[in-house]
Amino acid sequence: MNRYRLILKILSLFPRTRTLARVAAKLAIATGLPNMAQLRRNLGVFGEDDAAGALEKYYYYFSQLGPLENYSPTQIRAQVIPKIPYSFYTHLQDGPVVCAMAHCGNWDLAAYWANLELAPVTTVAEVVQPTALFEEFVRLRNQANMTIIPATKGAFQRLKASLGSSPQVVPLLADRDITGSGIEVDLGGQRALVAAGPAALANDLHRPLYVIYMKEVPLGKARASLAGTTVGYQLEVRGPIPTGSVPEQTRVWAQVLSEMIGESPTDWHMLQPVFVDDLDPQRLARARKRAGT
Repeated sequence: MNRYRLILKILSLFPRTRTLARVAAKLAIATGLPNMAQLRRNLGVFGEDDAAGALEKYYYYFSQLGPLENYSPTQIRAQVIPKIPYSFYTHLQDGPVVCAMAHCGNWDLAAYWANLELAPVTTVAEVVQPTALFEEFVRLRNQANMTIIPATKGAFQRLKASLGSSPQVVPLLADRDITGSGIEVDLGGQRALVAAGPAALANDLHRPLYVIYMKEVPLGKARASLAGTTVGYQLEVRGPIPTGSVPEQTRVWAQVLSEMIGESPTDWHMLQPVFVDDLDPQRLARARKRAGT
């Protein structure tokens, strides 16, 4: 067992309570977590000041990663409450459906649920360091029949090539640009850079584009009994986004996402800068030069 798998096992010691997550959040705040100021800043844009509560939800998500691969289909289904338009299901019958998604809720649980209830999931994932940690994330996600394409050079083309005409859910985490080719949008009333990938992929494939957001919700007694926990997630899908150019579609889906974040900001797990005023101008310029934008 590598050390990262061991860490996830330790985090999963209290998977059905908030104990470990709450303690970890308090410890992180007390010891001056470097990203805490950025989390407060991001939440503040949406009028939210409960950074401790948001951090607790983020750590709770990590505490569920270890046992996730051992959840039964019944437990997975019981923990996810879908709020999905009928059009999403009809579009999925015709082939891949592209989704712009935020870092929110428990997106890994969403993928496990989607594999049971919708279709297999294909996505691009940022290559976090160290490599062994990324490999552990990939292993966990492979258990849900997910196809993971590392976000390295040429990832967009590899993603397109991997998608055929069969039903697939293609959620792309897009609320933070990591490529240097991001598009400036309005998010919570402020300028932000988000990824162009979802709209670009939907346009290239001539497929519909939707927006996904997840938030924690209490489970009723019957559902909690099946899930083995009193806390679940509402998986909300909005769309489809009207067709248009990549910048136009991106600005529209960002507005939709902004509304969804505003309804439940503490479920937005964003500890990095996304707003233009928070970005290092020199680093941004170098990234855009590399991306040719």
